[in-house]
Amino acid sequence: MAFPSLFVDRSAREIAVSRVLEATANKHWVSDHMPELRREYLNKYVAVDKGRVIAVGENQDSIFKHLKKIGTRDFGVVIIEFITDEGTVWIL
Repeated sequence: MAFPSLFVDRSAREIAVSRVLEATANKHWVSDHMPELRREYLNKYVAVDKGRVIAVGENQDSIFKHLKKIGTRDFGVVIIEFITDEGTVWIL
């Protein structure tokens, strides 16, 4: 059985790992700063990259349009989160 090139090509693997780590860091930043995000952006979508809010909008479409406009380098590492009241439970 042949493995995908991700597991063979070291540079591709390093890039993939780097992207996962960067996205994880952004997600942790959102979690760590949720009280501040709630105060400022309640019931809004926010996009976070490198520890800062880079876009705010009423819906995901407006976030994506703004990210394209500013030339976001990598949508795969940007975290987009809807900021809700504390204790809000989503049932999916």
